[in-house]
Amino acid sequence: MKNQTQAPETANTQPKKIGFIGLGSMGAPMAKNLVKAGYHLQVYNRTMSKANELDQEFITRCTTPAMAAKNVQFVVTMVSDDDALGNFQNITR
Repeated sequence: MKNQTQAPETANTQPKKIGFIGLGSMGAPMAKNLVKAGYHLQVYNRTMSKANELDQEFITRCTTPAMAAKNVQFVVTMVSDDDALGNFQNITR
């Protein structure tokens, strides 16, 4: 039986990485649950101090949304409104 704190692994035994943008009132609890499940998050938030609430062993702090989206299978965006989401339209890998 797999320990719940271990990340689901890919074929090469690396923990799965998820890009995560937005650590507000909805995003932070979601990110905490993903970290608790063992995923590694590449996080971006306008106020980066919000990332202090997460287990630092399981996150990479990113200075841009594009960095959070680099080399991940998918990106979660949990931002305040459509205008904020529009800021991320041009994320390229």
